[in-house]
Amino acid sequence: MSLLIYVLGVIRVKSIIWGDSLYYYSYTRSIVMDADIDFTNQAFHPKLGFPNIVEISDKTGLITNKFSPGTSLFWIPGFMIGQLLASFSNYILMIFNRPLIFLTDGNGFLPEFFTAVSSVLYSSLGLWYLFKLIKLWFNKKTASLTVLLLFFTTQIFYYTSVDPVNSHSISFLLSSILLYQLTKVLKTNPSWQKVIPMGIVAGLLVLVRNQDIVVIAPVLLAILLSKKESLLNKLNWITLFLGSAFVIFSIQIYTTLTLFGVLGSPYLIRGEKLSWFKPDFFRVLFSFENGLFFFAPILLFAVMIILKFIIINSKNLFNLKKLQANPLLLFVITAMITFLLQLYVVASWGEEIIGGPYGTRMFISILPHLSIGLAIILNKTKDKFNYIYWLMLIALFINISMQTFLMLYRF
Repeated sequence: MSLLIYVLGVIRVKSIIWGDSLYYYSYTRSIVMDADIDFTNQAFHPKLGFPNIVEISDKTGLITNKFSPGTSLFWIPGFMIGQLLASFSNYILMIFNRPLIFLTDGNGFLPEFFTAVSSVLYSSLGLWYLFKLIKLWFNKKTASLTVLLLFFTTQIFYYTSVDPVNSHSISFLLSSILLYQLTKVLKTNPSWQKVIPMGIVAGLLVLVRNQDIVVIAPVLLAILLSKKESLLNKLNWITLFLGSAFVIFSIQIYTTLTLFGVLGSPYLIRGEKLSWFKPDFFRVLFSFENGLFFFAPILLFAVMIILKFIIINSKNLFNLKKLQANPLLLFVITAMITFLLQLYVVASWGEEIIGGPYGTRMFISILPHLSIGLAIILNKTKDKFNYIYWLMLIALFINISMQTFLMLYRF
């Protein structure tokens, strides 16, 4: 369904890759076609070049790219499939003495299109892992309803079906996988065989969007407070987790040093600032068009359910044995802390990148965290769904209407 909607959108706007996606795509094309991250032959391309003024580092002499390379690595399989199909199609045309119509320099329609198809697939896999995650806590019916409700009433629908060629579909997938892995740890016991894959996924998550480093600290806290085990073992697990994550994140370090010649956040190196002491929470949550709760009111409901669940179980918060005996409570606390940390980072960011169109896209990586609130209420009312159906209908209507009006307004 999402792929069909996307194809119709491409026919309407007559373009596949635009805006920030051009920066990610330049990584993918350079890595596959040139085996480097020198954007000299990409930044000035008439169709797929950089949309903003090209900046060159004084230290390295290379064209800089502040966007993280993680998304580009995930796009490589789709890009290569498109390249192979383009080459194969030209070969067939050559056999029949027909003009060669498919570009094979990495800037043709087929590698672009299959890169987009891969992004739709990543979002869909994220929804599947979210389903598996919720099913570990509750049951199949609750998991199905949670995934459907989240998909049709939040911005993940737009970034799966309308504008998937961006980093958000991959962030959503990796975040869903990480929470699925964490759930398995909390419901059983941590071990090095479990925490190393978690560290790899966490490293990939931060490599895709550096701001998602805020997701890691609550996960470490959950591991530290998980089922009874010696403190030394838990510290060993955390060390393995962080070590695995760092190995993956070292790709970002290498990229930044190569392009900029210095270590640090590419955003800050390029002059962007974060107002840590003046976060604008109201604008982030309630502003017209981009406010998280204004755009997707179902998420406000989810946060309220999470808070209520924590308050009801507050007597167990400071009792380690009771907290360890209630892994769902520990998971919910982890989700809430992650949301608050992400909110603080986004609220401290500049207005022009508050989250872009369609409901603060910078929160997409924590949608799996907030979905636990929806799952809790859906599971509690599984035998009396009357008003839940009305809630779903109203939220769906608000969401789709808002998207429709905004799309008409913008295009």
